[in-house]
Amino acid sequence: MARSLPGTLKAGLDFRTWLQDKWKSEGLQESLTQVIFCSEPLQPGCSGATINDIHNALLKLKDDGQSATSELYVFFSGH
Repeated sequence: MARSLPGTLKAGLDFRTWLQDKWKSEGLQESLTQVIFCSEPLQPGCSGATINDIHNALLKLKDDGQSATSELYVFFSGH
């Protein structure tokens, strides 16, 4: 298994930018959108990418989005 995955952080950041631009072009209010971003290295305003960080992010997604989510986009790149 590869020790590093070059380009994955950039791909994730690019996906996040695409999604936020999509929502903006559709006129969605920011209060109706949510991005949970886990990465290593840690990005400003985001979560880390340890197994515990990802587990906590999934719990947050479940709690925040249950019965209130019409669309879900997931980008995963890792081991």
